[in-house]
Order: sequence, then C-alpha cells, then structure tokens
Amino acid sequence: MRMQIRRSGLIAVSLITALLLSLTACGTQHMAKLTAGTPGDLSKVASDTEVTDAAPDYPVRAFPTQTFYALLVAEFAGARGDVQLAVDSYVEHAKITRDPNVVERAVRTASFSRDKAALEQLSRLWVEVDPDNSEAHKLAFFFVARDGEIDSAFNHARLLLEQGDGEPLISLPGFTETLDPSNRGLLLSRYDQLLQAHPLDRNILLGKIRLQGQQNNIEQALETSKTLLKLEPDNEDARLAIAQLLYNHGEDKKAIITLNQGIKRNPESKKLQLQRIRFIAEVDLDSARQKMIHLVANHEDDFDLLFSLGLLNRQLGLHDEARQAFEKMITHNRRLADAHYQLAVMADQDHRSDEAQAHYAQVNEGNNLLPAIARMTQLMSDDGQTTKARLYLHQLRLERPHLVVALYRLESELLMGQKRYDSAYSLLTEGLAEHPESSDLLYTRSLVSEKLNDIVSVEQDLRAILDQDTNNVSALNALGYSLANHTDRYQEALALIRQALEISPDDAAIVDSLGWVLYRLGKHEEAVAHLRTAMARVPDPEVAAHLGEVLWVSGKKDEALNIWRKALKSAPDSKYLLDTLDRFQVSL
Repeated sequence: MRMQIRRSGLIAVSLITALLLSLTACGTQHMAKLTAGTPGDLSKVASDTEVTDAAPDYPVRAFPTQTFYALLVAEFAGARGDVQLAVDSYVEHAKITRDPNVVERAVRTASFSRDKAALEQLSRLWVEVDPDNSEAHKLAFFFVARDGEIDSAFNHARLLLEQGDGEPLISLPGFTETLDPSNRGLLLSRYDQLLQAHPLDRNILLGKIRLQGQQNNIEQALETSKTLLKLEPDNEDARLAIAQLLYNHGEDKKAIITLNQGIKRNPESKKLQLQRIRFIAEVDLDSARQKMIHLVANHEDDFDLLFSLGLLNRQLGLHDEARQAFEKMITHNRRLADAHYQLAVMADQDHRSDEAQAHYAQVNEGNNLLPAIARMTQLMSDDGQTTKARLYLHQLRLERPHLVVALYRLESELLMGQKRYDSAYSLLTEGLAEHPESSDLLYTRSLVSEKLNDIVSVEQDLRAILDQDTNNVSALNALGYSLANHTDRYQEALALIRQALEISPDDAAIVDSLGWVLYRLGKHEEAVAHLRTAMARVPDPEVAAHLGEVLWVSGKKDEALNIWRKALKSAPDSKYLLDTLDRFQVSL
C-alpha cells in the first residue's frame, strides 16, 4: 500500500493558479502563500524546532522559467505522494536560487519527510541566505552541535538568546558529554562571559549547571543551582538537573530529597514525580509501580504515563495489567506503534506466533519499525513461510524507499540463516546495483562471501568500503581478521587491526582480533593478554574459543578446558566454539 501523505502537509497547486503564476512569472512570495500548509515538524530532528507559517517579508524577484516550473513540479510531486522527488527538487533549487522562501519551503518538505540528510544540507544554507531567521539558526544549531562543532553551536545559541530563545543554551550540554574537560572548561567560561551580559538568566544558569556536572564540579554546580532556585524557586528543570547530578554521583537519597522538595512546592508536577519514580525503580520496582499507578490516576489523559506503567507492569511480570495498558492505548488511538510492539513482544515470548505477527504488522513507524519487521519475517520463516516473508520485504521496499538498504539486509539475513548463501549473495548484488556505495550492503555481502569461502570477494567489498571511508572501523577490523584467519598476510592484517584499535580502543571485538593475529604471528603471550582483556569486556563464545585455543597450544590445557566448558554452558550451540573443540578433539 502506498504511503499515505496528509493533504495538509503539501498542498497541490491548481491548474488555474499555476497558469496565473506562469503568466506573472513572479517568484517565491506567491509560491510561499500558495504552499503554506502545515508547518514542517522538525521536532524529531532539531530540539523541538518547528518552522512557522508566518513568512518573513522577503523582496519579490523573478525566477528563470525553467527554475519556476521546477518548483511547480516539486509541489505537484509532493501532492501526489512522491515526497522524495519533491525534497530532491526543492533542495537542488534552494541551492541554485539561494532564495529564502525556496530554502524555507525545502526545509518544510524535508522536515515533513523526515529527511535528515537534506535538512543538514539546508541548515547552513538557510542561515547564509536569511541570517536573522531564528528557525534557521535553531536548525543549524542542532546539526553543528550533533557534529561536535561546539563553538559554532554556542554562537547560534547566543544569537538565539538575543532573539529571546534561550533553550539551545540549556540543550547544548546534551552534546558535550564526550567533550574533553579542557574544551568543556572553555565552553563554561563562555557561559560565564554570557552571564555578565545577561545576569541571572535562567537558561544560561541551567546550561552551566549541566556543564559543571559533566566537569565533576559538584560543589560549583550546587552553588549555581542555589542561585537559580533563589531566582525561580519553582523551576522544575533546575530541580531535575540537581537531582540527576546527585544521582549520577551516588547521592541517591539526596537526589530523591531534592525531588521531594520540588514536589512539595508543586504537587502536580508530572516531570518531578516521573523522575522520582525512575530513581526508585532502580532499587524497588514495586514501590515505583505504586507511585506510577497514582500518577496515572491523576492524569488519565496522559498516555505517555500509561505506557510507562505498562512497561513497569511487564517488567514485573504482571502481563495482564501490562496488556490492559497497551490495549487501552490502542482503543484511544494513542502511540499505536509502541503499544502494538509491546503486545507483539509479549505474545512472541509466550510462543503465540500468529498473535505476535499480527501486532508486529501494526508497527508502522518509530524506532521499533525495523525490529518489528525483522522479527515478523523471522517468525514467518520459522513457520516455513520464507517465500511469504521475502514477498513481504519486497513489497516494503517499494512502499518505503528510505528503508531499502535495511530491508535488503534483513532479507539476506533470513537467507543466511537457512544457509542459502548463493541466494543471499545474489540478493545483495541486486541491492548494490541500486545502491552501489552502500557500506551496509557491501559489508553484509562480505559476510556472505566468507561463508562461501570466497576470500577474494570478501576483500574486494571491504576495500570498497575503505575506499569511501579509510577509517571505517568495522571494515578495518573485518578485513584484518579475515586476512589473519584465511591467509598468511599477518603483518598486513596486524596493521589494519591496529588502525581500527586506534580509532576505537575500547572495542572488545577489535581487541579479540588483535589477540588472534598475534597468535597467528606466534606471539602467544601477547595474544593471551589481549584475549583476556577482550573476554573480560565481552564474554563471547568466539572470544572464549580464541582464548582457549591459545592457552591450549601454550600448554595451559586445564585453564583452556575451564574456559571452553564455561562458554559452552552459556552458548551450547556456538558453531565457532564447537568447531574449535572438534579441531582439538576435545569432548566436554
């Protein structure tokens, strides 16, 4: 079924209107008025940023006929449901014309289709062509902050503060968790400088509290919070920030006391009560559930709270109560995808395959969409309906072009699960004909090639990924491991794995690869040290097989047997582990 498009999202331009526009050849002012539909929902993309319908009074100028008709084509494409064509056309002509109205319309359309790649391109352009537009700065703020350009993000946030919107200064610390302390300290000093120009501004103070917490400056953060609470005693965000800060540093009781103080001042605060429930749930699920029941009873129309109660009930094994909560959400047409997914998982766990599939099929949006599709098609395959599952995935590829790559991968994994490696290879080759630069498809095909013992093809696909991205950690590790496992090019493998480890030093899989290639090089003592590290981080059966093998050939057979025995107990069907035991003729 074709994806339904809300009529209010992209409004069709009538034939008469189009004729009048072509006769007048006047540009984007008319276009903006005719096409101002529902504002593009950027909330999923940029910190609740939303493009408003009130267009700035841009000067009207004529467009070349070709460009003007291209914009009409974009509108018609959106009206008939071809949103991707509309997005592509608007983005192209936003770049060509650099017209503020065209750029804004492109943002609206890309936002409507949730096209983050297009929005990222447009964010910088919009600020360039319309530097006083606050919505443009909000969008740009999100993308530069997400990409780690903290200085640029702060500059956008400062400008927005001058325009009366201090929210970005509050949210900026959400992007600085991984920032090194020295750079975070510089950002803190910029907040202090801003406070001199805007004394006692709540947004700056709240952002500062969060930054100080990340710097582990607990006392300073508490002092800043006292300043903010003196200014605004009922500031919920300040209470939440302080409580989270205390909780993160092991001060659980003080965190809950802080929330209780806020709740005493504002008994109706859902945010404070919900955070208190989260903290309590870490140690006492039953108590948390009782408080959640009370909160839901006081806010019967809040289906987010009802959903949380359903999750709590499910976690406590109260499946009937959980089911009632999720079914009530469906009855009221609220958070349908989430409710159906939870009901599907519960039915799945109880081995009610038909019921589970029926609910998975109703998950048509959100973060659980792909997991639902994956599990549903796996259940079909398990029931002997692999052809039906493949037809379903093929239909989805037609209906959801933005998910094509992921859907090809899901189908190939079904085939690999049945050891139909030739079919999986053909399918992925078909996908790569459509998306030749997809690293996901190239990587997946390399896995299939390894199953076919075609190491030449494995290397070709992984090299193709590295040609696009020399620092692709997955490709570096996979290629290094494959060369170590299937060739005698050990030094080359070692170089690739070390490069991956420099980029991702805490990745247990890469540490395991390093241990394995060192073993192949005959450096058993070094290999054991790295394999022990990998095993401590992730007790995976393949790592256990590797560590056991190196210990075995090093003469430490008792320790090897203990490691293999323990691994086999937790993963009795591990092919890699069983093959290793078979090679050494070990029976456990």
